[in-house]
Order: sequence, then structure tokens, then C-alpha cells
Amino acid sequence: MEMLTTLLLALLQDAGEVSIGSDRIAVRLHAKNGQRGPATMSFAAPKRGEGILVAFARDRHAHFYHWSKSGGGRRVFDVAFITSDGEIAEVLPLLSEELGHPDPPHGISAVKGVTSEQEIRFALFLPPNSAGRSGVKKGVKAAVDLKGVEAEELPAMELGDKRIYLEIVAHEPDRSRGLTYRPALSKGDGMIFAYPDAKRRPFWMYRTFVSIDVSYLSADGTLLEINPMKRLSNPEDERAARGSMVPTKVEGIYVLETPLGWLQESGYKVGDKFALPKALTESKPEKSPFE
Repeated sequence: MEMLTTLLLALLQDAGEVSIGSDRIAVRLHAKNGQRGPATMSFAAPKRGEGILVAFARDRHAHFYHWSKSGGGRRVFDVAFITSDGEIAEVLPLLSEELGHPDPPHGISAVKGVTSEQEIRFALFLPPNSAGRSGVKKGVKAAVDLKGVEAEELPAMELGDKRIYLEIVAHEPDRSRGLTYRPALSKGDGMIFAYPDAKRRPFWMYRTFVSIDVSYLSADGTLLEINPMKRLSNPEDERAARGSMVPTKVEGIYVLETPLGWLQESGYKVGDKFALPKALTESKPEKSPFE
């Protein structure tokens, strides 16, 4: 009986509601790190009239994707991006994309997914082709009720009172995918690649649609090098991407990608020593199959 009560309480804590006019959509909340994607293959398909609500702790560009080894082109969700003041900024279809290569570490970098055009606070996932019937349309106001649940903030690396919020990629195929096909990355956000050892690891801009700084850090959080890398005129040109690769001069165990110029604008510099989050230092990264 006690176990059943605990389970029911957990389910209630993860339930929320999105109201559009007089229509109410019961939603399952994904408000914690590890629940919110960007891969959506583990998202349970919502029933008609229900949805999944991904909630962030602050406004940011959100990105999601869905892949399979077969059956590409199938619409798996309608996704509505909602701002902090409740306006539906966009409604997009999310498709299941078939891998272009049978080995996921290679093929997943070709999966495009969807990215919000503006910074948003919520992403509402509905059954495919159902958004219009539920009144979910661009420009409409939605009332979001998290039922007391607070969205968890991303882990952050800290320097004094400044923070860089991190998406941590320590395993394949997520590490090989990186920021591919994301046209936007919020200032203050970064993607950090974790490896089991320190090496010289040059990065490239293949299928990368946003200009970034690629920075290298040591195991103790010291910023070793910052390399600016601009978006290629054709990010899908593999030969051009290989030709524009910037060789690093340092051996880093962490590689950080942030919006181009933002680190310097924010006062960060080579030699700074960050306090690293446990989510990063305890991530147990696997060896790269490409090295």
C-alpha cells in the first residue's frame, strides 16, 4: 500500500496542464535533466487530448530530434514552442528520420530535427496532426500549469558569480552529433564534449549551422585555448569542412562549444579556472570510436 501511494504521488507530481481558452490538455512533465531530450525516441506517445510538456528553467533555444534505423519520414509529434509569457511561438512537425549510415555514431549527425526560432520556456508534444484540433496555433496564448513542479536548471560550470550552462555529451552517438543542424544556440549555453583522456582533438564545422567558439579545458577546469570557427557557406560540404579544420595546440579532456565571441564578450579568457559540475566530472565518458 505504501509503495502504491508513493507511485501515485510521483505520477501526480509529474502531471501538469496546458489550457488554451476553455480547452485543457493534460500533460506529462519532463522538467528534469535527462528527461528533456533532445532525442525524443524515449518519449511515450501521448493519447488523444493529452501531451508531453518539456519545461526549462529559463528561456533558451530548444532543439529536438527523432531517428530510427528504418521508417524515416513518419510524423511522430506535433511540437509547439511556448514562450515564458505563454505565447505559442511556433508549431512544427517532428519527423522520425532514417539514419543515412547503418552505424549510429556516423549516421546520427545527419538527423536534422527541429530548433525553436526564438528562445522559449516550454515545448509541448502532441500526437501527430492533432495540434490544430486542440487549438494549438502560432500566436495563441496558452496557460501553463506545472502543478508546483519546478524545472531543473542545466548543470553549469562556474567562475566566480558567472555561469555557463551545459549540455554534456560524453558518449556516442550523441558526441558525434554535437551541434549539427542547430541554427541557434543561446548565449550562456554551451555544449561540452567529455573524453576519458586528454588529447589534441581538432573539431570541424561539418553540418554545423551556427558560428561558435571551440574551447579546450583541462581536467581541473582550466581554459586552455579558444578557437573561433565560423559557419561555412555550405555547412554540408564535407570537403570544405575538412579543409577549414583548425588544429588545436593543446591537449584537452573537455571541449566546449559556445556562441561565437560570447566568451570574450563575457570576460572569460585563457587561464581561467572553472568549477566544474559533478554531472560532468562524474560522467564516465567512453573512448571515441573515431580515435
